[in-house]
Amino acid sequence: SKPVTIGPDTDIGDAARLLVTHRIRRLPVVEDNKLIGLLSVADLIHAIAQMKIKEEIKDSYMSTTFALWEDTPLPLVGRVMEISGVDAIPILNSDSVLQGIISERDLIRNSSIEDSVGVSDFSNGTDDDEWTWESIRDNHTISFGISRVQLPNRPVKLAMVKNVVAVPKNSEVSECALKMRRSRVDQLPVINGDKRLVAMLYDRDLIKVLCKDDAE
Repeated sequence: SKPVTIGPDTDIGDAARLLVTHRIRRLPVVEDNKLIGLLSVADLIHAIAQMKIKEEIKDSYMSTTFALWEDTPLPLVGRVMEISGVDAIPILNSDSVLQGIISERDLIRNSSIEDSVGVSDFSNGTDDDEWTWESIRDNHTISFGISRVQLPNRPVKLAMVKNVVAVPKNSEVSECALKMRRSRVDQLPVINGDKRLVAMLYDRDLIKVLCKDDAE
């Protein structure tokens, strides 16, 4: 009912602080009580890509993460994603080498809708209840359709994105922002020289560079 908004002249650093502080991904841009636009995290990533910021991501922007084995069944992947609150998970093989990444969009693309019929019993009274009228002692049931989104019981390696865009931990801020922009992703796995996962770089963490006093 009271969304966080900004004006068209708001400083980009102030906008980034609002997004980070309130843990949101979009800010309505309002002028004279009228909506005139929307500023998103992706918009700020695009701006960072053009700012030529040389700071390395290993200093402030990498996040600890977890990964799943490539043979983990999709229903379990969906459950892990649900309880962890993340929207993308790196996938490793048996040698702990990064093989791919799975996102909510990939799960949706591989899901199906299964329909079934449910029945509710609204019967009133029983034959053993002498106070129940005959007219309401009959069985009254309602049938209704149920649709459930289901994930197939197959390994995540068959659904993950295999051509993963990853970066080393000494990558520069603007370089990573440009890769996010070009690949249309909001996260990048961070790997070492052996292609082993060491962290994740999320767009919501990368925009923190704009919150610094010397971001300009």
